[in-house]
Amino acid sequence: MGPHGSLRNDYLGGDLGIDRKVHSTTLNIAYDLSDAWTVNSISNARSFDSLEVFDADGTAAFWLEFAEDAESDQWSQEIRANFNDGSAVSGFFGASYFWEDGSQAVPFATDEGVFAACLGLAPGVPCINADGSVNSIFPVPVIFNERFGNTGKNTSWSVYADATWQVTPQLTATAGIRYLEDECQGGAFATGNTSALFGGPFLGGLFGNTGGQVVKSDTETFDAWLPRLSLSYFSPMTYTSRPTLAKGASPR
Repeated sequence: MGPHGSLRNDYLGGDLGIDRKVHSTTLNIAYDLSDAWTVNSISNARSFDSLEVFDADGTAAFWLEFAEDAESDQWSQEIRANFNDGSAVSGFFGASYFWEDGSQAVPFATDEGVFAACLGLAPGVPCINADGSVNSIFPVPVIFNERFGNTGKNTSWSVYADATWQVTPQLTATAGIRYLEDECQGGAFATGNTSALFGGPFLGGLFGNTGGQVVKSDTETFDAWLPRLSLSYFSPMTYTSRPTLAKGASPR
């Protein structure tokens, strides 16, 4: 259960364990324009708020106490038109949009005297004694707290089209194209008190210190054309062959 057992750690944000809330609302609309044409619309709003407090060292020592505090708001929309009149050619085209604003923070807490003993910085002083008691190089608790994390705002939209040709009863050929554009902005932040053990930043300031202020990157835009070509052969012997050639993309 760690050094705090079932007690709340206010700096980490709560009790040992995970508390996660997810809210999602989806609206799905399908409309027949004619015998050959249908239109589908899918709208979704989603948010989550998650806090996980965990004892990373798994001992009774107040050594490596962490939490992960993450939250995100998301919204997406897709509209698609489908064509199928029963002939050898069918297809669809449409557009999609996605937006997200999220953040993730990692609070960290330790007793610096216990940290030094458990890390072996004090020769001859074990982390935990045989009777289960915990050692420290300081006579009183010296608590160090740090919090670091990141933020992200992402927008993505695309338009696409896809056509399928039934060449024979067993063979179909499909070709499609998608244009994708992503817009991304990231951020980072860190804050913590001065370390008594190291006489300054803890462990040399691994994550820096922005005073808790979010330092944001420039907004970057990425785009790509993504073609695909696929053949499908359905054998009377109950096996299927589907060679596919496609291009993928991710933000650089």
